[in-house]
Amino acid sequence: MPQSRSVQGGDYALGAALYFLWGIVPAYFKQFHIASPYEVVIHRIIWSFLFLLLFVLMTNRLGELKRAASNGRVIGLLALSSLLISVNWLLNVIATVENHIFAVSFAFFLAPLFSVALGVLIFHENVSRAQTVAIGFAGAGVALMAITALTTLWMSIGMAVCFSVYGVIRKVAPVEATAGLVIETALMAPLALIWMLWIHSHGTAAFGQSTRESLLLVSSGIVLMAPLLVFGIVVRRLPLVAVGLLQFIAPSVTFAIALFIYHEPLGLQKLISFILIWIGLAIFCRDVIVRAGAARKAART
Repeated sequence: MPQSRSVQGGDYALGAALYFLWGIVPAYFKQFHIASPYEVVIHRIIWSFLFLLLFVLMTNRLGELKRAASNGRVIGLLALSSLLISVNWLLNVIATVENHIFAVSFAFFLAPLFSVALGVLIFHENVSRAQTVAIGFAGAGVALMAITALTTLWMSIGMAVCFSVYGVIRKVAPVEATAGLVIETALMAPLALIWMLWIHSHGTAAFGQSTRESLLLVSSGIVLMAPLLVFGIVVRRLPLVAVGLLQFIAPSVTFAIALFIYHEPLGLQKLISFILIWIGLAIFCRDVIVRAGAARKAART
């Protein structure tokens, strides 16, 4: 899908800020002590839908939502994207609560590689020589990390595939970010509500057992909805290659959280792979700065 506007420096800054915030999400999941990963995702869907619907009503975007909801192609694409992002978050929560935050980091190191490949194959996006070198360093780092993460590889690959394909769907779906998220959560909300009622009927729900846990479950709607709202904007403004490589920020932050806050064990191979990926990110950032400067110079002449 061609870009409808030229890429601005602020778009890259927005993308970088988004992925930094996304990188600290595992620390939020770590705060749950009673709720199961399934209950966390269920409440994320329900409360996200309610908060987003309120946001749409307050910002007078109901007309935009109605237009999107009347488009059968949009509904079909968003039904698939809602399923993908729900599975992604479920695997994310499971990995985090089972003390495999490095697996989450690994997943989001993998996702940009899938995004870059999809950008080239589906949208025929051009990759500069510097970006090719950056992808090479990142690929080497991820390959080395895979050697040391075989037991949790299925979770990492699942998260990576779901998230990268989700990004492609949101890029091609002819719907704005807010309306798209409302429809996504609306499609999943009935299933989530049925599941929540089933959990409560069997007496296994954490919601209501603890004020702290209940507030965390309610807040999951905002905490996990806001990054997706911004992601829907970023993925439509930037080339998919740029989105793919900027995503390395999130797993780098998650990696640091796993190492310095939760003290998960780090071997030499993981450390080397982390360094290789950061080299790739540094090369990409330099390429973006150089190309942006050249574009500004050309515009002045």
